[in-house]
Amino acid sequence: MICTNPITGTPGRNAEAKANLGTLVPSSDFSSAVLQKGMVGARCDKRGVLTIGDAPEGVGGQYVLPGNNYHVFDYSLFWANVRADAERRLKAFKP
Repeated sequence: MICTNPITGTPGRNAEAKANLGTLVPSSDFSSAVLQKGMVGARCDKRGVLTIGDAPEGVGGQYVLPGNNYHVFDYSLFWANVRADAERRLKAFKP
């Protein structure tokens, strides 16, 4: 498998939480969310699986899948980095 780190936008590189531009942290009733910088880091392990290390506080609850799997939160954990990467790619694509 190929793993792309959503914080760096590159395959296989590790990124500390301080490089995370923003995680969307939902309110308890999921009616709103707050963008919080530096909440969670990410790394690609040798199997090609993206891992986040320690569970981020305030994210998950009953929606975390068995085995501490945060797949449901793929975009929200790295919201600002994914958005910045999409903007960068769009600028490179547009003439």
